[in-house]
Amino acid sequence: MRGKFYCIVHIWLSASALYAQNDSSSIISFTQSYQQALRYSDISMFSESIVYLKQAIAIAEEHQWEEKRIDAVITLAETLRKTQDFDDGIEILRNLSNLSKYPRLHVRKLGRLAALHSERGGDSNKNLRDSVTHFIQRAIQITQTHNFPLEEASLKNELGYTLSGEGKLDEGLVYLLEAAEIFSKYGDEHNYLGALTNVLSNYIRKQENSKVDSISQIIESKLKGKSWYSAEVSFYNAMEAHANQNSDSVRALLWQVKSLNGHLNYNRAISNQQMSSLRVTYETERFKEEANHKAMALERETAKTGELFIYVSFLIFLVVVIFAFLFREGVLKRKLRRANENLSIANDKYQTLLVESNHRIRNNLQMVISMFGYSSKDANTTENLALKHMLGKIQTITLLHNHLSMDAQEDRVNLKTYYEEIISLFNKLNPSGFNFHTDFDSIQIESESIVYFGLILNEMLSNTMEHSDTDKKEIRISVRASNGLFSFQYQDNSKWDKQDQKGMGIQIIERLVLHINGSNYHCDPSRGLYKFEFSI
Repeated sequence: MRGKFYCIVHIWLSASALYAQNDSSSIISFTQSYQQALRYSDISMFSESIVYLKQAIAIAEEHQWEEKRIDAVITLAETLRKTQDFDDGIEILRNLSNLSKYPRLHVRKLGRLAALHSERGGDSNKNLRDSVTHFIQRAIQITQTHNFPLEEASLKNELGYTLSGEGKLDEGLVYLLEAAEIFSKYGDEHNYLGALTNVLSNYIRKQENSKVDSISQIIESKLKGKSWYSAEVSFYNAMEAHANQNSDSVRALLWQVKSLNGHLNYNRAISNQQMSSLRVTYETERFKEEANHKAMALERETAKTGELFIYVSFLIFLVVVIFAFLFREGVLKRKLRRANENLSIANDKYQTLLVESNHRIRNNLQMVISMFGYSSKDANTTENLALKHMLGKIQTITLLHNHLSMDAQEDRVNLKTYYEEIISLFNKLNPSGFNFHTDFDSIQIESESIVYFGLILNEMLSNTMEHSDTDKKEIRISVRASNGLFSFQYQDNSKWDKQDQKGMGIQIIERLVLHINGSNYHCDPSRGLYKFEFSI
């Protein structure tokens, strides 16, 4: 009888331990899926983020974790907003119920509904405004009831911004000032600046210049020493509008330049953040895979050990010997397999990061090129020439990253192809045209060095464009191989005066030639001639 009792206790304890282990494993799985979804969302990989969010929701539903499920569903709706699937996002939020016992989640839901309705549009303007205002005001009531000051401030900032956009400046200003006061009280300086910038925009529209001056000084002092680029851009844009409103074109241009710099810094910061997030994402995937392998191996070993213990306990000594041998062999095999997997993962990670890096650099350079094109519309002849000069250098680097982003496996670039593309870009920038006579051997140059060759040619073309005054605009370029060396020659038959012969352009070319270890460099400005030799 006592033996049966011990057997029942043993089975009950084993079942309890197994249940607790499964529950703990499910929590880990939910957390991993949810965190992975957030990482993919941070780097704008929304499809992958949605997949992981649905996995997290399924785990929460299976274990009846209501709060976790609601949190994940709201995050899914926000992700659908980013992908512009507004109707789907609204539908899943409307299906959420029992939120009264989770007031913070209720506030999040109402805020996301307001954002989805605002961005979707489609209804009449009045119905749309009423819906957005209704959701925000309901959310504000909840924050006030449950004393959520920062959430209340965010919602009031959003409501004030919405009302101001409808032309209700005074009514919107009340909410914006309240939001700024709450943010300041609780030390949230970043959101405080955002609300204060919205207040500044209202005063600009109301043409209350004295208040504009005082608030702008506060914002400018708060931004010093900070890396809040999005807040900078919003502030600079508001001040540019203020300058235009007062017909001060010089200050408007100054603020516009600051805004462009802020955009550049913001995009650079976002790119760095995305690259870091991508690195963390791939590291997490690798560790997750390793953990799954270890968990599966542990489950198999546990099951095998338990089965042997119950059914063949009389052979335990022999089983221990065999198990030790098999375990040692399995460990060796797993180590070998893991080493191969790590090598494959590391290689895939390197290629992915390299392609992503070149792709993002190319996109950022394209954005800079677009900004130069926008700035050149209002530039005079001298400024336009300088912009073209700078634009040529940037496009030279962009061409290289086009090559690198197309094939991460390729560590060399054909100089002939690269130079022909640069010449094609030069002709587009100078439609009046130059006649090119080229003679290029097919030379493969490492990607780390090829950009300097491109900058050398670009600088020579820029000098020709700036100084050539001959009627017959002929440019001769050759790169030839001879006895293990390569000779470069460029000639445009233009004559420079003595001041230009000592200009920055010639100095830059000379430094670039030294950078690629060029030898026998010769420059004859009286004929527009450059020559040097180099080796690979």
